[in-house]
Amino acid sequence: MKFQRDKVSTKTFFKLFSHIYKVFSFKILGQREKLEWQQILIADCLRIIGINNSACWLATKVQTTTVNEKHKFWSLHTSGVAFHYAGNLAEAERAFISSQAYSCDLTLSFSLQHLGKLNVEAGNYDEALKQLNGALLIRKELKREDLVKSTERAIQGLRALRT
Repeated sequence: MKFQRDKVSTKTFFKLFSHIYKVFSFKILGQREKLEWQQILIADCLRIIGINNSACWLATKVQTTTVNEKHKFWSLHTSGVAFHYAGNLAEAERAFISSQAYSCDLTLSFSLQHLGKLNVEAGNYDEALKQLNGALLIRKELKREDLVKSTERAIQGLRALRT
């Protein structure tokens, strides 16, 4: 079972070019944290387009140089998703698990959800269900209905697959 993937659109390319422009601006202005965030967003756009190796490289570059914990989480998470899209499940799992050291409740739910999806695709259904249920519990506690629905759809897909 493959979960929904992001779709490439002209909006993706517009965002990519916008983030690249901002990188140059923040580099010139010496605004390191804003620069790092734009690099993470560029890596995410590259992943959507399918340029996974470059996405992983850029996200890893941010992760290894930043002191900002939010940026550490999102750079690891972005590289995890890029590795997952590229079919490198072992590296994706490592990145998602590593990201949890820098997570808060909400971001932990993203990590668990993506680990759950990864484990569904790897055939580790019991582990996937634990991770998806963990994400669901956090999202319900935070009253994030938009995210609750996403997790419930993933759990329904897993249940359908198991029957």
